[in-house]
Amino acid sequence: MCYDYFNFYENIIYLEEGSMKILYYDWNSTGQKDIIQCFKSFGIEVSLTTYCCSNKDFDEVFETNLYNDITKEKYDFIFSFNYFPVISRVCKKLDFKYVSWVFDSPHLALYSETIINSCNYIFIFDKYEYTKLKKIGVNNIFYMPLAVNVTRLDKIICTDEDKKLFSSDVSFVGSLYDKQNLYDQINYLPDYIKGYLDGIMSAQKLVYGYNFLEELLSKPILNEIIKYVHLNLGKTFFAEDSFMLANLFLGQKVTSLERLDILDVLSQQFQVTLYSTSGEELLPKVHHRGWIENEIGMPKVFKNSKINLNITLRSIQTGIPLRVFDIMGAGGFLITNFQQELYDFFEEGKDFVVYENLTDLKEKVRYYLEHDDERIAIAKSGHTKVLKFHTFEKRVEEMLKIIFDSELQ
Repeated sequence: MCYDYFNFYENIIYLEEGSMKILYYDWNSTGQKDIIQCFKSFGIEVSLTTYCCSNKDFDEVFETNLYNDITKEKYDFIFSFNYFPVISRVCKKLDFKYVSWVFDSPHLALYSETIINSCNYIFIFDKYEYTKLKKIGVNNIFYMPLAVNVTRLDKIICTDEDKKLFSSDVSFVGSLYDKQNLYDQINYLPDYIKGYLDGIMSAQKLVYGYNFLEELLSKPILNEIIKYVHLNLGKTFFAEDSFMLANLFLGQKVTSLERLDILDVLSQQFQVTLYSTSGEELLPKVHHRGWIENEIGMPKVFKNSKINLNITLRSIQTGIPLRVFDIMGAGGFLITNFQQELYDFFEEGKDFVVYENLTDLKEKVRYYLEHDDERIAIAKSGHTKVLKFHTFEKRVEEMLKIIFDSELQ
């Protein structure tokens, strides 16, 4: 068996060249190139799927193709970013390991009946979500923060033209959800229901570190809402209506309102650059640069912006968003909202800066724009810590230990 090649008492695990082979589900996800490169650096041979999944739950053509791929060669497991019930169904039939690493929140596929399949090894970056599923008896899930390829980011050279192009006092890279949030699509709700939802969202927008939207969706309110909104995912899923409404509809809307407010207020006093696909009409004083690609362009933004903002999507309860690792991994200075798990791995004021509210954010932006040495030192410290503890190599090492150590037990 492949685990014979592991030495669990060494800091880093490496395999004999070609001793392990995995199948990788290719859906062109974020981080795909980085983790494939990482697998290969461990001596793991990686084969990619070449077909698409039209339905994440059931897809007969996909299942047939995947079944044939798994059985025609000897693989040790199949890997995907995010969890796909359809893959788990095939792996269950074959008693074959399925390893997934979830970076979306909410990720509704985690509420599929297939999540309990013994073939699964599901890694989740949000400790709140991990604990919630663990408490209801899902045993084959594991907590694992996200990661970044610092080595690749360090190799990105910024020319004088890049420095001029991407230079900014304050930058934000991300969606504003102003044109695509689901809440605005249900504008036909009765006024009394909409008033209640608007009220709890306004309250949530002022609170960081604790999301109470789902708690405030009482049964009477939900019973009224489901008269107008179909929330049921189907018989094979067990997500509650309150969870879906709070995270898919309300959480996204709160995030939109929050991001728009922050960028608008900051742009009244500072040079603010936005990399997004919308917002021109709503944020007239912001410098709009449009969409930026992730691999080269985005790191150049982080490297050349004096301050990089992270404004976490509200459905991420306690976890560290990928954007945090992206910014610090590129050597950028980070100001972020409060996220509980940041304090498990980083030191506030040394590796990053947290804002408590809009007034606090304005004061800290002004302070760090005026104190270059402190800002640069914090960015350097954050980068050093990410390089030491939060690379794909560290995560894959931990992942492999969990997968194969559990097989030994």
